[in-house]
Amino acid sequence: LLGGGDKAFLTGVGSFAAAHAAYITGFASRRDRGPLLGHPGLKAAAAMWATTAPVMGLAAARKSSGLGRPVAGYATILAAMFATSTLLDPRIDTSARRTLQAGTGLFLLSDSLLGVQEFLLREHSPALESAVMATYTAGQGLIAAGVART
Repeated sequence: LLGGGDKAFLTGVGSFAAAHAAYITGFASRRDRGPLLGHPGLKAAAAMWATTAPVMGLAAARKSSGLGRPVAGYATILAAMFATSTLLDPRIDTSARRTLQAGTGLFLLSDSLLGVQEFLLREHSPALESAVMATYTAGQGLIAAGVART
């Protein structure tokens, strides 16, 4: 995602989307079988999606017409990954579930910051790029730690 040009960017988006699909599959296989309607995690994920997918999709399309839909789609799968992490079976250790949720939340933050850098700011920000990498690394580490605890 940090490479140059639309093709490199879309390749990164596709690769990360596949990884998120794998996370979604893993989380969904261990989900709470109770009612989902009104679940706070789903509400939070929906709010995150509503504030990221349209804005980033439109901003990406302004930068390059071929980026809008893939970026909006990626924001959708990212929100779904966060959502499924909030629906884990309550019999899973609370600490493990919270660690996973923190990790997926940081991953979502990382990619949102990346979207701001790529599509909303006029000038490159080294500080923002550092924040992207820090939140990405911390998110992945927390996801791995949460999975290890389950």
